[in-house]
Amino acid sequence: MKNALLVSSVACLFFWSCKPKDYVMDNLPNRQITFGEGGGFTGKYTTWMLLDSGQVFQKSGIGAKYAEIGKLKYSQAKKFYKRADAISVDVMKQNKAGNYNYELILQRDSVDYKAGWANEADIDTSILNLYKELRTIAIEIQKDSLSVK
Repeated sequence: MKNALLVSSVACLFFWSCKPKDYVMDNLPNRQITFGEGGGFTGKYTTWMLLDSGQVFQKSGIGAKYAEIGKLKYSQAKKFYKRADAISVDVMKQNKAGNYNYELILQRDSVDYKAGWANEADIDTSILNLYKELRTIAIEIQKDSLSVK
């Protein structure tokens, strides 16, 4: 009985210690995935940030600050980071700006690699597909956070 209690206590401590850390804006990790869109007549941009913990932040408008809007499962965030890591630095150097722009910024060890485009035909499909999936998830999280309030 004592062995079972000891094993279960150690297992609980192990799983508790594996929980990803939640971040605040004053203390962000060295790796981030930032993506957004905007421009046009108003120049307004909406930008989201996915952290490796699964936290999703958003800012929208000129002079806006990031606010946490929700969280993905850690395993799902990890999959997005794995896909982002598979995109080479050379591919991330694409920049074909227009009137209304889209961007994907991969921060690796505090260095930003930015891809920007206005026309989907001008950007590598690995960047475009990752952006579209991230945006869809961020909008779903945003809708969920608004329906809770």
